[in-house]
Amino acid sequence: DRIHRDASGRVEYHFVLVDYLCHLISGTLAPASDAETAAWVKLGELASYGVAEVTANVIRKALSLEP
Repeated sequence: DRIHRDASGRVEYHFVLVDYLCHLISGTLAPASDAETAAWVKLGELASYGVAEVTANVIRKALSLEP
């Protein structure tokens, strides 16, 4: 959950983010209508994409759970 409030404290934006750990089986990565681009990114490159630290922590945790 990400809630952004305006100067008076009222909710301006409310985002619900759902994270999935996936494994590539086949095919070609391509964005759908909800995104301009799509990319496979190495963990060390997350900061250059402006990924929020809380999101990067979720990704690190998911990767640490892999067998």
